[in-house]
Amino acid sequence: MITRIEIDGFKSFVNFSVNLKPFQILIGANGVGKSNLFDAIILLSDLARGDTLYEALRKNRGEIGELFTQYPSGERAKKMKFAVEMLIDTSVEDDFGVEAKVSSTRLRYELEIERNTDGHFERLYIPHESLTALTEENDKWYLTIPVKKRRLWVARGRRSPYISTNLRDNTISKHQDNRSGGKQETPIGRIERPILSSVNNVEYPTAFAARKEMQNWRYFQFDPASLRKPSSVFAPDRLLPDGSNLPTVLERMAREDEYLLADVSIEMANLIPGILNIRVETLKERQEYIIYAQTVEGSTFSSTVLSDGTLRVLALSALKNDLAHHGLLCFEEPENGVHPSRLSKIIELFQQLSTQFDREGEEEQKLRQVFLNTHSPKLLSCAPIDTFLFMFVARQHDKPRHTQISTISDGLLEDNSDTRALKVFTKAKVIEYLDLSEQRQQLESLAHMEMAPSL
Repeated sequence: MITRIEIDGFKSFVNFSVNLKPFQILIGANGVGKSNLFDAIILLSDLARGDTLYEALRKNRGEIGELFTQYPSGERAKKMKFAVEMLIDTSVEDDFGVEAKVSSTRLRYELEIERNTDGHFERLYIPHESLTALTEENDKWYLTIPVKKRRLWVARGRRSPYISTNLRDNTISKHQDNRSGGKQETPIGRIERPILSSVNNVEYPTAFAARKEMQNWRYFQFDPASLRKPSSVFAPDRLLPDGSNLPTVLERMAREDEYLLADVSIEMANLIPGILNIRVETLKERQEYIIYAQTVEGSTFSSTVLSDGTLRVLALSALKNDLAHHGLLCFEEPENGVHPSRLSKIIELFQQLSTQFDREGEEEQKLRQVFLNTHSPKLLSCAPIDTFLFMFVARQHDKPRHTQISTISDGLLEDNSDTRALKVFTKAKVIEYLDLSEQRQQLESLAHMEMAPSL
């Protein structure tokens, strides 16, 4: 679970930082950096998974050089800096089923990516990487957990680093949790993928748990065509970011617990009027699973003819009830394909997909987090105002056009208060800003249509 992120030199971010909750809605006009924030999170996830710097950056929109912040002079930043503070689970299991306790659950991970000219070629490398435990005096976020629950979630043990950079020796090292344990050093000039990505087992339990946490940061963009398809009986039983493998996931859930599919059916009945039951059948001749939905009238429809909105809700209901689902879920524009009258229920479903520290028995489950982004002011009435963060672009003559973020106040601030200095905007101001931005985009769209040559 990400509790704070800091970014500098990547796309529209200049000395950007924000504290984050288990459930967060990022709201702002198009083009202010909401998707860029998701891109930064997924970049770190890809790097933790084992991608090289080149591979991970190439997955982003634009050429690699364009991903470095551009300054007013036209020059681009030479370095990207990322820092993430996180809460991880108290134990971790490797691919061989070996489980170990972590020594600290509150961690700070830092990574720098530098581009440097090597002869006629520009190459990427990592000049700094670190993973350290957050001490109680440096950790205000854990105070947001109810007092009686803190010891269940927060462990503080080793204070020396799990990964460290030594500029005197020009090396980056990974360290075992045990104070008397060994370490492995790698020369900085040879590092083109994070040291964290090389931690593959519980020999380094805390670093391994941090890596697994970051691997579970995922950006979901459901594709209706992928959601509709039957899935192979041999397909991975985890939902892919485009919605693929949904039938296989539901079939696995039904095998694990006979009541889970019933819970998904109840969820669907509450969210989609007319849906009574969801089931999965096997197409033996094709070795595939396919989803069927039964209506209150007794009709049955396969997933191949269900609406886009129904399929999106079904996938979210599956994630909510899937005991195997954990980590961070990033999702864009949750209002798409949803009738306005059902929007509040959809947002409530997303909230339930995130860990709630005051909920009984929550500590027995893996950590879950949800980040949504939207430009729709309608969402401001669908969730508590403290779950929203307003993103906007700042323009200063001595700095590049860059993304900033603020909290939103439900009430009025004093007329003489500098809201940007306070990093607070009123709900009314945000709605006004978004409405004006939408009108401006509509006018620009009309202007382009008028300028286009007639056929």
